[in-house]
Amino acid sequence: MNTFGGWLLWLLPPEFRTPLASQIIASLLGLVLLWVCIFFARLAVTRYVNDADSRYRMRKIVSAIGVLLGVLYLAGVFSQNLRNITLALGLVGAGVALAMRSLIVGVASWVAITFGGYFRAGDRVSIGGVMGDVIDIGTTRVTLMECGVWVHGDQYNGRIVRVPNATVVNGPVYNYSQDFPFVWDELTIPILQGSDLHRASELVMETAKDQLNEYVEHAKREWQKVVRRYAIEAANVEPMVFMMPREEGWVEFGLRYVVDYKKRRSTKTALYLALVSAIERTNGRVRLAASQLELVAAPNLSVRILESEGSPK
Repeated sequence: MNTFGGWLLWLLPPEFRTPLASQIIASLLGLVLLWVCIFFARLAVTRYVNDADSRYRMRKIVSAIGVLLGVLYLAGVFSQNLRNITLALGLVGAGVALAMRSLIVGVASWVAITFGGYFRAGDRVSIGGVMGDVIDIGTTRVTLMECGVWVHGDQYNGRIVRVPNATVVNGPVYNYSQDFPFVWDELTIPILQGSDLHRASELVMETAKDQLNEYVEHAKREWQKVVRRYAIEAANVEPMVFMMPREEGWVEFGLRYVVDYKKRRSTKTALYLALVSAIERTNGRVRLAASQLELVAAPNLSVRILESEGSPK
């Protein structure tokens, strides 16, 4: 009777004033107090942590600590009762573990994701064929804001997809933003055969440097971090131009460059518009290729109209 909730037993009828009732009351009071503490701790994190990623992770950690403390507190309150039913609980636990195998695997996978560095909230990833931004890492599922599918490019399509944690651990995870927040992209420019190809190459490179300068400098610094962390060679993040002649009568110029993984489509549009403007200023020295239809001379045709019998002459 000398437990935490014993002093409230006087509110109950005499026949209910038992050690078990005292333990139940103590459990409820303790859990309510713990919930209040966790609530204010999460509120403090929200108010005083400015970085969105750190705020999200700290709120998750506070919640996990609250659940752990709650379980430990209940185990302490009911410790005497548990000693008497250890065997029964073991058998029940084995049955529950078998029935909830997927849940247990999900929780174990959540631990691996949280502490294994697979990705963080806000990263753009592709998991199990689904590409999107990670908006939540739960104990059983990862929630993604999906990109692509019926929407061209890497734009949100509005669907929220929940992927089981076990899929993350058991399959490949493609991360577009972790460690190196850039991706390589390519733009193809068709130049008509007969144009000044040297000038065309210079125009493509000049336009690329003008449009992509901010990405190149940042990408160099970020790639150095990748080289120091992984066994990988120093890559060239400067724009590069390649040429490939085509049988259709034009030359394909390929521009390879690094770009922010969230601005791939808009950057390609800006690059193309800038290149078209630069080519137009050459006054025909460099010309864009287009689909052409060439008409050749047709042979002379002789047409004779035969009159049928009985027709007027």
